[in-house]
Parts: sequence; structure tokens; C-alpha cells
Amino acid sequence: MKNTLKLINYNNKVYIYYSNKSKVLRVPTGISVDEKEKNMDFINKMFFNLDKIRADFASIHFENPPVSYMKEKISSVKITKNTNDINYIFNEFIKEKDGYSKNSIKIYDKNFRRILMDFLKTTGYSFPPPLSFEDIDEKFILMFINYMKKSKNKRGELYLDNYIIFQLSLLKDFLNTCADLKLIKRHTITETSWRKLKKKNLKKHKREQISLTLEELNFLMKKRESEKYIYYKRVIDMLLFQCFTSLRFSDLIRVNKSCVVENKSGTFLNMTTQKTNTEINFPLSPFTIKLLKENDYNFNRMKTYNYNLLLEKALKSYSDECASFKNEVYCREYRSGVNENIVNKKRFEMVKSHTGRRTFVTINKNSGSGDKDIMAHTGHSGEDMMNNYFTNKYDISNLSLKMEKAVKKINKKSKEELLKEYIEKSHL
Repeated sequence: MKNTLKLINYNNKVYIYYSNKSKVLRVPTGISVDEKEKNMDFINKMFFNLDKIRADFASIHFENPPVSYMKEKISSVKITKNTNDINYIFNEFIKEKDGYSKNSIKIYDKNFRRILMDFLKTTGYSFPPPLSFEDIDEKFILMFINYMKKSKNKRGELYLDNYIIFQLSLLKDFLNTCADLKLIKRHTITETSWRKLKKKNLKKHKREQISLTLEELNFLMKKRESEKYIYYKRVIDMLLFQCFTSLRFSDLIRVNKSCVVENKSGTFLNMTTQKTNTEINFPLSPFTIKLLKENDYNFNRMKTYNYNLLLEKALKSYSDECASFKNEVYCREYRSGVNENIVNKKRFEMVKSHTGRRTFVTINKNSGSGDKDIMAHTGHSGEDMMNNYFTNKYDISNLSLKMEKAVKKINKKSKEELLKEYIEKSHL
């Protein structure tokens, strides 16, 4: 029997190639072609393990295994590599996050990985020589904090302290998870030391958030009818649907016709949330049904960044017609641990992908809607005491319709206002 295993170079990476009966399998080694020579011990070890799988099968069946069999067996083989290889360590860490949402994986695999790699290179942990995780201590963490405090985002601004604190939590998770996987030695930094390092070098601030008013919702409901620029109309429809249903952006883009269920009680939205895997099932108002139909039951039109960007541009262009979008909001921010930055942001700058959800909760809380009703829409579990009052037979009110009626009310003028207008026009 011909040995069908061999090493190949593909997309500047080293792969172990296996073929049988016109079926092909390329097994990534995680090694670039440039690093092939210095990592041959690992590659040979990986090759030997795969060849052993092939040989064991052939000794029983007298033929090489099918590609599907090799693929299944490869996933069960754990091959330990030099723990100084940061790329290998990070790839194993990401595998451990299997089951997380795509957005959560992206936070780790793209944003945090890029920051960590840049930090290691900038602070002298270059490749070669590779980083050693043998002695992770408070000095290493402090170096990471100081590196982040001097770094800038894509807009050329220093990172907010809140963002640095978030990246520290990712670093902590990374180190602990890798230690659990026996990829690195467990660090000796205590929980108290983590807190002291953050408190001494960074200042956490509460992020200012806004919600839309009934008047602003009313304006947008009218404006969408006359909006000719398709992209502005699209993002306004998406925002309004969030405002009237409380959906997160990650769930908004997953809505489709199969999520809309009609029965004798009305039209319901039924789906499982991506973030918490919670089932939500609540009635839709005529306006939200109209939004769905006009958008072909599909709001998966753009990514979060583009959505936020277009929302800001659209609302800014509307600010002459709806003056409240120009109103300023007092915001306090900390950058680099010491610089307190007081900024007054326009409201149109602060409307983001989460504003619709916040608007739904705020308006319904202020109008006296019950917590159970609100949580039935949002999917929040709430506090422990509140959870005791949930039953499967609980009747969910149509808060979407309730909000729609509240918005329409502000269009109806009182008799006094109509009389005043009549007197002014008649010059009485």
C-alpha cells in the first residue's frame, strides 16, 4: 500500500497532506514556511501521530483509511508543542472557546490577539526569540497596562481606561485558560494584585448612554416614509424595529420569516437569542409587521460598525428638523489613567446599535409597564426574586403596540390647541 501522507506548502503555511480515492485532507501544522526548519521536531511528531492512525487502520483492514476516518481521528489527537510558540498557544486557546458567539470569538481572536502580539513585539518579546511564559508576574502585567495607555485606536485617540480594563480581563482569562490546558505554567499573580494594578494605574468611568424619546420616535416614523436615500431608510428601519421589539443587534440581523408566527392571538416574534440562548416569544404591533414586510423579513444588511456609522450620519442630517438630536450630553472619560476628559457629545453621536434596546426598556418602564412584561421581550433573567414570579402561562402584553399608541398620541392636538390655531388664522 502506498503511503499517502506527505508535507506540502500551502498559502505560505506547512500542511500534512493526505489523500485516498480522490478525496483530499490538508492538516494545518500552524507553522509558516519560513519557520519550518526550526520547528521540524514538532512537525515530525505530528506527522508520526497521523501516520500511526493510518497504519493502525491499514493493519486491520488491509487498506488505507478513508479521508473521513482520518479527519475524525485527527480531532482526538492532542499533540503538545513547545509552549514558547505564542501562535500555537493562542490557537489552542481559541479552540477552547468553541460554543461562544461569533462576536465573542472575534473579540478574542482578532482584537485581543492583535493587541497581545503588538505588545510582545513592541516590548522586546520578538519572534525569534519567542516569548517565554515561564515567569508571568506583576511586572509583565504592568508593562501591558503601560503599553495600552500609550497606544491609540484607529481614530488616533488614546484608548479609554474602560477599554484597557476590558483587555486586562481578556489577558487574565487567556493566562488562566492556557494554564488549565497545561500550555503554560500558572502565573503567581493573586486576585488582590490584579485589583491593585487596575486601581493604581487606571480609572473606570460609567459610560453615558441615551435612549430615544417618544417625540424622536414619532419623527423617525414619519421621516422614513419620505427618506429617498436607501441606506438611511434601511438603518432607520432597523433602529425603529429594535426600539419597538428590544432586540439586540446580533438578534436583529438573524430575524427572518420563519421567526414570525401567526395564530388566533395575533402575530408573534419567536426566536432564540444568540447571546444568552434564551427563547423569546412576544406579539408584534402593526408598525413592526409593516417594517418586516417592507424589508422582506431581512435586516441582515450590514455589520455593526457600518450600522453605527450610518445611524450617526442619518440622525445628524435630520438634526435641523428634529432639534433634540443636537442636544448635548455631558460625558466624563478617562484616558491613560490620569487624563480626565470632559466632552459634550451631540445626541446623534451617541445613538448606537444598543440604543433601540435601551429605548424599549426606558419608555416602557416610564409608562408603568410591568417588569415581567419587559423581561419577556428582552429575554433578561432579572434578579433572583423577580424570577420566582415567572410562570409558563404568564400572559405577555403587546408592549410593541403600547409604544406605537403612545407615539401616535403626540400627533393628536388638544381642543385648546386647535381653537388657538383657528383664532390665530382668523385674526380674531
